[in-house]
Amino acid sequence: MKIFTLFLFIVAFYCVSFNQNKKMSKETLQVKKDSVFMISLQASFGEGYSWRLTEISDSSIVKFVNTSHSAGAEDKDGRPETQLFSFKGEKKGSCTLQLVYEQPWLKEKSPKLQYKTFLIIIN
Repeated sequence: MKIFTLFLFIVAFYCVSFNQNKKMSKETLQVKKDSVFMISLQASFGEGYSWRLTEISDSSIVKFVNTSHSAGAEDKDGRPETQLFSFKGEKKGSCTLQLVYEQPWLKEKSPKLQYKTFLIIIN
């Protein structure tokens, strides 16, 4: 019984630590079939941070089209920037998209590490 209690304590500690290290956000988007939609996310390219698409749960429902970015109106370092991801709703159904905000060259986890998950519903 002591081993089981210790095991539960370790699992609970790991789960709390894991969730504190990853800032997660979830959103739901409804899109019409055959339409192109965009996901717009704030980025900081000057600091080396960018969003990366890590998963499309069902690429037969949603297809990745491209990514682009635009800088804010202010012409100075640290200005707000936007990263745009374009997708196309291929057929009716639902799937999830997951993106991560990171400095991609770092081997250790960035202090600004974030994850965003989008539930996409194609009507």
